[in-house]
Amino acid sequence: MRINRIYKWVLIILTFLFIIVGVWSCATSIIKVVCPNNTSKTVNTTTNLNQTDFSSLSDGFAGLSWSIIGVFLLCLTLYYQRVDYKESEKTNNKQRFETTFFNMLAMLIQIRNSISCKHESEDKTVDGYHYFNLCINTLKSKYNELLDNKPDLKLLEDKIARNQILNSVEKEIIETEVVGVYEKFYKNHHACLGHYFRYIYHIIEFTIREREIYGDAKLYLSIIQSQLSDNELSLLLYNCLSKYAKKKDTLEPRFYNIMDSYGILENVDSDSLLSRNHHVLYPHTNFKFLNADEREVREKLLNMK
Repeated sequence: MRINRIYKWVLIILTFLFIIVGVWSCATSIIKVVCPNNTSKTVNTTTNLNQTDFSSLSDGFAGLSWSIIGVFLLCLTLYYQRVDYKESEKTNNKQRFETTFFNMLAMLIQIRNSISCKHESEDKTVDGYHYFNLCINTLKSKYNELLDNKPDLKLLEDKIARNQILNSVEKEIIETEVVGVYEKFYKNHHACLGHYFRYIYHIIEFTIREREIYGDAKLYLSIIQSQLSDNELSLLLYNCLSKYAKKKDTLEPRFYNIMDSYGILENVDSDSLLSRNHHVLYPHTNFKFLNADEREVREKLLNMK
């Protein structure tokens, strides 16, 4: 953009310069013809030339100036046409993207509402938002049982609650235990959750791929986030840590990296998490529920890396 601005101003300055020179040359020629005996200083600067030579030189210079002016004006016109075309192309691309984006968003809501699963302990079927409430309550129950059976894990949770910094090994222990609970749960619910999470991944990746170049990807990602409940965001948080969100060939945690880098989970409610302390599993996400002490510890940890 800076080069384009420089190019534009160079064309404008050169165009005006040649206009001035061309007008001066034409005016001088006219004055010599109309007032051949004029003694003004402006005209007499050329008295050393005979009238025929001066007229030829002046006319030729005027013609050259107007030719150059025409070229520069043409370049200037082409420049603005190019700018208009780019703006038009940008607008058309945005319109095409938004049409696809909102259609995908509508499909996401439809997929969410169509989820239906039988309650494990009750003889009834739950669907939509109620199903995600069931998922979170089940996971919380399983994780609390784990804390009761593993005092070392409970000590690490307490360490985070006291705003003490975990080392890499301690953090890995918590992540391994959390992922273990989630993956056992997922085995019984993959039929309901698998397609849903894959679709969320693809709409997020599509948004980043299409809009990152224009700098407004986060705007559309925030729209996706706003359509998800706290329990859905919480499930996404744990799903992205699991093996089910990694690429099968390379085991690259791309989904996790996207979620943490773009802060898609930042609005999740702490009550929807298995533990409030699990914010440490996403070090780059600016969770809204964090208090001042927690934010300070996280900043220290990032500065240490």
